This record gives sequence, C-alpha cells and structure tokens, in this order.
Amino acid sequence: MMRLLLANAIVGFPVNILSIDCMQEIMRGGVDVCKEAGIPLAGGHSIDNPQPVFGLAVIGMVHPAMVKTNSGAKPGDVLILTKPLGVGIMASAFKLDKISKQGYQQFVDIITMLNKAGGWLGKQAGVNAMTDVTGFGLAGHLLEMAKGAKVCMEIDTVSVPVIEEAWRHVVEGIVPGGAYRNMHGYSDDLYFSEQWDMDRQLVFSDPQTNGGLLVSVEADYASEYVAILQQMGYPEVAIIGQVKVAGDHMHPVIFL
Repeated sequence: MMRLLLANAIVGFPVNILSIDCMQEIMRGGVDVCKEAGIPLAGGHSIDNPQPVFGLAVIGMVHPAMVKTNSGAKPGDVLILTKPLGVGIMASAFKLDKISKQGYQQFVDIITMLNKAGGWLGKQAGVNAMTDVTGFGLAGHLLEMAKGAKVCMEIDTVSVPVIEEAWRHVVEGIVPGGAYRNMHGYSDDLYFSEQWDMDRQLVFSDPQTNGGLLVSVEADYASEYVAILQQMGYPEVAIIGQVKVAGDHMHPVIFL
C-alpha cells in the first residue's frame, strides 16, 4: 500500500519587498493543501530571497509492488493524461497582465489540483508506466517513456487537453523560455504532422507546474479508468494516444 507521512515547507521570500502577511497567506495555502492530502505540515526552512518561492517536500511510503516507473510502457497500451497543458504559457501571460479572468481561474484550478490519483493508479491492473508532466513538457516526458521502454509514442494531438486560452497566447508569442529550450533539446526525436506549425508545437514542450499524470495502461482498462478519474475530480482527463512498436517508426514520439 501507499501512505503519505508528512510534508516540510521550503520558503524563499523577499522580506524587504513583500509583507509578512503575504507569506502567511502562502503558508496558509500550504497548510490547506496538506489537509487535503491528509498529512501534517511538520516544519520547514525559510530564507530571504529576491523572488518568492514556495514548495513542499513530502515523505511517504509505498509497497515496492506498487511503484510505477516511466519505463514500463508496452506496445498496445493506451496513453492517458489527467490534466490539460498550458500552465507555463498561462503563467507567462499572467506576468504580462495578458490573462483573462476566466483563464486565470482555470490556471489556478489546474496547478492546485493534487495528483492524488497516482496512489490509486499504482494499485490498478494493467497500469504499466506512469509519470507526471513537469518541466520537460508533455513531449519531453513522452520521449523519456519511449526511450526507457524502447517503444514509440503515437499521439492523437487533437485529443490532448489544452487550456483554450493558451492557444491564443502562444500564437502571440507569449511563451516561457523553457518551452523553447525544451524544443531545442529534443526536437530531433519528435515528429509533427504538417497541421502543427512551430507556434502550436510549443504547447507540447511547455514546462508544466504540477502538471497531470501521464499513464500507459493496457487498452482493455483505459475507458474504465478514464471514467473513474473523471469521478475523482479530473474533468479533462483524456486518452491521448497509443504505444507502438519502436521499429515501425523513425521517431520515438509522433504527434499526428
């Protein structure tokens, strides 16, 4: 079984720029998240820092049989993504005061949604591989999974959930630098069909903060697990592609 034990807070804060009240509100948010996860916030460490930084280091226990690596995908598996992409782009739009009120709320809802489903998925039959989408973007994590398992990831790109407003921002050039660095680092291993121009390709290399779970699961279980994940509070969870035999394709990751 899997059991979370405790969390410690890591705080960097510009004490001469922002008020202590701001830091207290941030800490209160951390306490609320820990309550949602069912663990205590046991302590932490804080420093004076030019930019505000906050995170939680979490300690837990898991049975070795329930550990899912990112290298176990098998040909014939279906790929599931639990959250929409675009939070890096939306963060850039927020910094430039270009984000809409509705877009901001979507952005906050997504980055504060816990990946608690990972514990449940780890116990399910047919789940062969799993990771979370973070700084390398969806494309980067697909590439890691493909290389680790020596398979090909074929993505039905229009099925990938994306924050709608993010498409507008990326066309306007509002894209975090990390998306460009990601694409520069691994674009040779990706194939995009002609309908996906360079601007829109960057959505798939967009660095995600607390992005969704990317799961490789046997096809017979996929629809059932998607329905359960929706009930668990992941309304935009979607089947985004399939795992193929590597030898049939020139690129490890294919966006069709």
